[in-house]
Amino acid sequence: AEENCQGGALNVRHHVVGPRRAGQSVADLGAPDRVGRGGQRRQLPASLYLTPPDDHAFPQVAEGVRDADHQCHREHGSHNPGLAAALASVQHGKKFVLTEHSLYIRDVLQHLDEVHASLDKSRAGRPAEALRAQTVRVKKDAWSKWFKAMGQITYKKCDVATYLYEGTAEDARAFGASPERSRIISNGISFERFADARMAQEARQLVRQKNADKHVWRIGLIARVVPVKGVLGLIEAMAELKGMLPGRFQLDVIGPTDEDKAYYQKCQALVAELGLSNEIRFLGPQNVAKFLEGLDLVVMSSLSEALPVVVLESMAAGVPVVSTDVGSVSRILGQEYKDEAGR
Repeated sequence: AEENCQGGALNVRHHVVGPRRAGQSVADLGAPDRVGRGGQRRQLPASLYLTPPDDHAFPQVAEGVRDADHQCHREHGSHNPGLAAALASVQHGKKFVLTEHSLYIRDVLQHLDEVHASLDKSRAGRPAEALRAQTVRVKKDAWSKWFKAMGQITYKKCDVATYLYEGTAEDARAFGASPERSRIISNGISFERFADARMAQEARQLVRQKNADKHVWRIGLIARVVPVKGVLGLIEAMAELKGMLPGRFQLDVIGPTDEDKAYYQKCQALVAELGLSNEIRFLGPQNVAKFLEGLDLVVMSSLSEALPVVVLESMAAGVPVVSTDVGSVSRILGQEYKDEAGR
């Protein structure tokens, strides 16, 4: 869509509303303002695009759309910003397009269940904390009802909801999504971008074959270091691998480490505790195509995905993939893809 806009094929303008940084006003975010400087009316953008990264942003999002008069409200996920977009579309009689990557409601409810189960386990046999545990249970139930209610409102009010693959669309129906208004728009990648990586992989394959008994496998995880990516579990798996093949692998993790700093610190602590400091490195964001050139294997340890771009990119580069069975991964890896030369 951006390319079409730049080429003049489409006349589309959009507005992004998200959480404020410290000291930043709604106006700094570009929140709609009907009156410009000198009392002149400003032309409002054609669409409003809601992308707050956390659920504490709802008041700011609501403030941003309260007086907006947009033709279309687009939103990622059926949670707080989805509710804001639904309200705005009803108030102004405009279209509302919902885009779901993974299924946010399902993932949140699963997380709440896991947290609650963990708390119950840690407090087992401790009667003094029974009242506190009950309070936590009540809060968990309240939050579950809140997220379910948001989902029902969002799904009911949206004109179209898009999903990455059929499984997510089917799961969304349990929370009120309409099959008639659901569309599948899968992820795509630029195959040409990984041409150099494919050539490099052909050379690495020869090296692996010649040094099969001594080759040090370079394994890559391309992901944000956050709980849903299952990094802690992968670190434990690497400890088992070290016991079977000592000195035969190197795991490099590329991706942001600052989204959940506490989780990243847990990962670092576990690496040190298991004696894997020489085997596991966190390299931060990198050029993915270049990174794939030097890998022997890509792993994906995610607890939840829909149609992960990492798997598509790895296959385009000719790098083998080992993944948890989440989303549409098993279907993707079970298909045979060939390039223009038939390889």
